[in-house]
Amino acid sequence: MEQLREMLKEVLQESHNELKSTLRQELKSTLEQELQTTLKQELKSTLEQELQATLKQEIKATLKQEIKSTMQDELAPIHGRLDSLDSRMASMEGQMLSMDGRMTSMEVQMLSMDGRMTSMEVQMISMDGRMTSMEGQMTQIKDQLDRMEQAQNEDVVSMLQEIDKKITKRTDRHEHQISVLNDRLLTVEADVHKLLTT
Repeated sequence: MEQLREMLKEVLQESHNELKSTLRQELKSTLEQELQTTLKQELKSTLEQELQATLKQEIKATLKQEIKSTMQDELAPIHGRLDSLDSRMASMEGQMLSMDGRMTSMEVQMLSMDGRMTSMEVQMISMDGRMTSMEGQMTQIKDQLDRMEQAQNEDVVSMLQEIDKKITKRTDRHEHQISVLNDRLLTVEADVHKLLTT
């Protein structure tokens, strides 16, 4: 009887530890990926600002050089160059608008992922509470077994068999819930991978 109690306790403890370890690793991986995405966004923003500043400086320098080096009758080439610069600026503005749209889309996706992560955290808290409840039940069962061992009659044997069935049923149900949660975590990981590769 003591061996049965110890085996049940070890199985529950191992399942609980494995679940915690797996979830910690996956949460750590997700946070690292989110950090990489944030760094990429900040780098893009910095490069865009520096590019705009550089273009403004080039335009000012070009205008000053053209005004100094040309006469009244050479204004036509200057206008052509100004038109070219204006076209380049318009093209860059279009690219900036496109990048802004993509950044907005990524922000929406990040908000969606944050909501899903929050939901997963709530589920984890709920599962941890249920595990704590099961540990309390196991303690109660252990106390009952200690009292029952003193009698050693047929009623005690029958009751132990019933308790074993209940524990087995609860363990199977808990393992199924862990499997379902693991599938959800794999789905979230796949979604994050898709977002990072697009």
